[in-house]
Amino acid sequence: MSTRSSSSAAPRDSEPLSSQLARRRIPSSLPRDILSFLLHYPGQRDDPAADANLRFYRNEGAARPRRSRCEELQRELKGNWDELEDRHDFVQWLFPIREQGVNWSAQPLQLHEIEAIKSDPAAMARLLESYRIILAFYGLRLVSPSTGELALADAVPAPAQENYRQRFRNLERNWHNFLRVTRILKCLGEFDLTQHPPSFLLFLLALQSRAPSTLALGGPYLDSPALVRSFDDYWRWCVRDDDERALVARVRDGVRSGTDGWGVDEYREWVRGKAGEDSGEQSAEESRASAAEAGVETGQEDKS
Repeated sequence: MSTRSSSSAAPRDSEPLSSQLARRRIPSSLPRDILSFLLHYPGQRDDPAADANLRFYRNEGAARPRRSRCEELQRELKGNWDELEDRHDFVQWLFPIREQGVNWSAQPLQLHEIEAIKSDPAAMARLLESYRIILAFYGLRLVSPSTGELALADAVPAPAQENYRQRFRNLERNWHNFLRVTRILKCLGEFDLTQHPPSFLLFLLALQSRAPSTLALGGPYLDSPALVRSFDDYWRWCVRDDDERALVARVRDGVRSGTDGWGVDEYREWVRGKAGEDSGEQSAEESRASAAEAGVETGQEDKS
């Protein structure tokens, strides 16, 4: 469902930085990594010889230092909450971005890798599976890859460890998960899965609100001061499309002030309404998302 609008396209080389920031309503005071992401990493050159991320998502090359290929690593991590919490060497491989992370054995993402992975339905299926795995760890589930719609992972009753209320605790209390979310949102944007970052952010805002539909679920949730600070200072800026970033800002302002009735029902109405608006114009990204979804469901037999 994602289409790349002019408000998210790479900046024109001749346009001064100050003009770009003003036109796109981007504060110059943002952290440098966020500014670089929003501006498509100006001045960064592609290294055609660097292909570790491409090989990993084609299930040909191994993540380092543990030497697991993509599908093997996903099997190790899926539903393994302790591994997902305690290991710190996997997120750079599952969610590559054009920055060096704390795992120095991982390679920063290259432009040619982005294009090659996007054109490979099996690789995109693996990327979406990585997103599903981390969402489940955070107590969420992906309802629709094509729209980005999320819901609570509520199949298991409390107080089981798998219950979403238990999963929320890791996201709220452990700061490294705040850094992971920033990386995940950037990664999704790099691969033109642009329906997912605003959907993720708007769903979190719905869970944080005191709207009737959220209160009916026992909320608000995910409203610890540390998480809210990360949301406001970092996460909400990891949306390249200017209009969608502005929407997140408006909803965020209403939720923070208590004047916006943005709950889970309103979120669901928005995400499905947006899908309806775009239903007659299937984009190349939609085709990849559909192929990726099918691949996750039916194309995982060759796990080795």
